[in-house]
Amino acid sequence: MDSVRTEIERYFEQIEQDKDVPSIGSFAYSLGFYSIGELMASDNDDIRRALLKIEGALEKLLYSKDCHNGAKHILSVHYGWSTDNSVSGSPLIIVDDIPIA
Repeated sequence: MDSVRTEIERYFEQIEQDKDVPSIGSFAYSLGFYSIGELMASDNDDIRRALLKIEGALEKLLYSKDCHNGAKHILSVHYGWSTDNSVSGSPLIIVDDIPIA
């Protein structure tokens, strides 16, 4: 487990040194995974926390004038984010103040 933590720390140190934005693909590659899906399925707590750190960095890009569309795409594809406000399923009917689906 310590070797994974060391590799994660090395990854983020390199990102910071290069003044780059972390990405899921480069993170997966740096840890030796063969796909993003394999990385996302990991149950390693250190990896899951690192993914959360990447998500936070991408979330900050949503407020950037130049990068928000790319960040929005990555967050929706890999983290399930959505800007869709519609409600799916059967409509809710209210009868005598009691919701009936």
